[in-house]
Amino acid sequence: MKITTVVSVLQTAAIVFLAIKIVDVDSGSVPDPSIDSTIQTMAAQSSTRMNKAVSHDRYVTTDELRTIFAEELRSQLGAVLAVQNSTAASDPFSELDQIERHSRVDLVTGQIDYYRSVGSLSVPEMEALQMEIARLDKRDRQPMLNKLVQAMNAGEIGGNF
Repeated sequence: MKITTVVSVLQTAAIVFLAIKIVDVDSGSVPDPSIDSTIQTMAAQSSTRMNKAVSHDRYVTTDELRTIFAEELRSQLGAVLAVQNSTAASDPFSELDQIERHSRVDLVTGQIDYYRSVGSLSVPEMEALQMEIARLDKRDRQPMLNKLVQAMNAGEIGGNF
C-alpha cells in the first residue's frame, strides 16, 4: 500500500513537471543555457528551413511537408552514411585482432582439456572458465560452450554446480 502511494506521488510529480515544461515551451520561453550547443544549432537550422519553406499567412500543404521531410532525411542519411563508411574503412578484424582471438580460443580450449584430464572442477574454477568463455567473440563463444557441455554430459568433467 505504501509503495503504490509513493509511486503515485512520484508519477504525479513527474506529470506536473512535464506539464510545466510544456507550458514553458509553448509560451516561447528562452531555452535553458545548459542545453548543448549542437542541439541549439540543429534547432536553429530546422527553424530556418521551416521559415524558408512556409510562409506564416497560409497552411502547409502535404507537398511542402514532403519536401521538408525529404530534405531532413537526406541530411541525416548523409551523416549516417559518412559514419558507416568511416567505420567500414577500418577493418574490425585486423591481423592483431585475429591473433588475440585465436589466443583466447586456445586458452579456453586448453582449460577445458585440462579439466577433462583432471576429471572435475570446483565452482570458482567453473565461474572463471565461464568468464573466459564470455570474453570470446560471439562466433567463438557457442562452440566453446558446446565443448564444455559435451564434456560435462559425457562425465569427463564432474563437479557440484
